Amino acid sequence: MNAKLIFRVSILIFGLVAVIFASKYFSSQPFQSSLDEVFQAGSQFQWCSTTNSKFKWLNADIAAKTKSLDKDAVAKKYCMVQMESIQGIDIKTAKWEKIAEGLDSGGQVVFLEWDKALQIFRASGLPFKSSFLYKNLTD
Repeated sequence: MNAKLIFRVSILIFGLVAVIFASKYFSSQPFQSSLDEVFQAGSQFQWCSTTNSKFKWLNADIAAKTKSLDKDAVAKKYCMVQMESIQGIDIKTAKWEKIAEGLDSGGQVVFLEWDKALQIFRASGLPFKSSFLYKNLTD
């Protein structure tokens, strides 16, 4: 009876150690990087229609920066964005500010929002990170 108990306890301890090891491995940076490669991190996301000229900036500072560009050129440049995975950011703490408005392919109004402090964006309810877009909007 003692042998069975020792065997069961050792299996439970082994299982606990395996779960802790797996948890640390799956949250490690090398595993996350390889996972990003598999699921094509850095893929493009089109949040508004580039063919429709209903694109406008809601943020005055950003509108002033792109004032010299043609409206269609701005829509083509900013409606298709590089998207990266969000890691280590608590999205629940984000304070979203609407910065742009456009139309999606169905003609519905859609907003691009950001949290400048966290450097994340949201469009159509989908939060994402885009270093390229952030750099273009803040430089």
